[in-house]
Amino acid sequence: MKWNGNDVSMTDMKKFNLYIIALFTLVALNGCDDMLNYSPELQFTDENVWTNAEAFAQGANNFYTFLPKIQDENFGYRDNFSDLRLIQNAVSNSTFTVPETDDNYNTYYSRLRNINYLFQNAEKYSKPNEIKQYVAEAYFFRAYISYLFFRDFGPGAIVKKVLNPSSGEVMAARASREEFANFIIEDLEAAINSGALPKQSAINSGATNGRITIGAAQALLSRVCLFEGTWQKYHVANGSNDARVTSLLTKSKEASLAVMNDDSYQLFYNAQMGNDSYRYMFILQNTVSTNPFGVLKSANKEYILRNRFNEVTRQSNANIVHTFQSYPMSRVFVESFEDKDGNLTKPDYKSDLYSYAKNRDPRLSTTQLPRMSYYWNYASARTTPTDFSQAAYNIMSIYNNTTNTFASRKYSIDFSQLATGDGFDVPVIRLAEIYLNYAEAVYELTGSISATDLNLSYNKVRTRAGMPTKTTVTLNDIRRERTCELFLEGFRYDDIRRWKL
Repeated sequence: MKWNGNDVSMTDMKKFNLYIIALFTLVALNGCDDMLNYSPELQFTDENVWTNAEAFAQGANNFYTFLPKIQDENFGYRDNFSDLRLIQNAVSNSTFTVPETDDNYNTYYSRLRNINYLFQNAEKYSKPNEIKQYVAEAYFFRAYISYLFFRDFGPGAIVKKVLNPSSGEVMAARASREEFANFIIEDLEAAINSGALPKQSAINSGATNGRITIGAAQALLSRVCLFEGTWQKYHVANGSNDARVTSLLTKSKEASLAVMNDDSYQLFYNAQMGNDSYRYMFILQNTVSTNPFGVLKSANKEYILRNRFNEVTRQSNANIVHTFQSYPMSRVFVESFEDKDGNLTKPDYKSDLYSYAKNRDPRLSTTQLPRMSYYWNYASARTTPTDFSQAAYNIMSIYNNTTNTFASRKYSIDFSQLATGDGFDVPVIRLAEIYLNYAEAVYELTGSISATDLNLSYNKVRTRAGMPTKTTVTLNDIRRERTCELFLEGFRYDDIRRWKL
């Protein structure tokens, strides 16, 4: 190639072009040096974002995405680690090893940062009364995610502010168990005492229905204090923590009673559904009926905190919606259900395949798929039950022959619907749990429970289930009632851990 009358190679030419480009770039940068000192006009900063109450509402809205779906490991899937499911896993067969990293551990601190970021900006906001509800919600959610962390990992470093790489908390040691539990409890008490959280009955028909209520904060306090109170009682051998055990269990009892006295809530029961009220409660939708009686979600006042979904506008994409779900319940769990007279009797499996479910606690046949069952077929617009005994028998044969377990149908509906099309809510906290928390806390505090306290709590749950009430119970009775009532809601694994069983 010729350049200015001289021979020039292609390589030299490329080098020359690069030199020219670099030269012009340097000139351009020098000429625009002053412009580099200016921020873009649309740059988002704390000063121009957190300027009104709506910004804090949007910030708090993000926290609701922390609530679980039915198959999440913080909800129904968690029962897989317990004795309710026969299929073994790394926890149940003692092969679990500590991993190098854990997504749940990391997720906690990233979510914590989001919550603390709202606190940081709330401190600078000039009209605190405008945002006090969202600050109270932030206290609630910081306690909620910290409890989930505490339950799995024990105490961690307590972080109450937004950190940077040089912050001392980044490399801080774990807090003590008492310090971390107190951190959770103090946040819940701050939310409760703020005066900013509404009663559920005050927002039932309003645009804010679904936001955190004072009942939700009290209910979570009931759960947290029962968990840690019994953990301390059964995991500390020398009794040196008796005062703390009493303090925590008393807090659980009092928080439970506060919720029980809130007229916003009542156990779900429909006279037409009868004993099937328990089953249908978990699959109620907004506009599409999942039961032959046309009962919709608005009739359910039992849920204190729920992850809300809608079959049209907010489908969960993860819930269980098909009939005959394959959750293989263990025989020990099936035999935890009393007979219809309230006695713990052993079924005669040899004489009748269905004997284990006959004349027993109705909750067994509403959460388990019994042979010769009936179901309501919405797809055919039938209003009377339809016998599907052969289909049920085929399913039961599969499960009995391959895993020797029993199939569950909790959270499943009777008609065909896409797995992404459901709109029923996830009961993060419901009133039945609070009744059982109260009964357990009272018994653990005193070694007994009166007939009056049983009627205030434990017997209400049994009455809704169609079971006879009791005037005296043992601690094992209360624990078994809890196991049957709260099946597949993520409690059993943590219950047997806190009871040291």
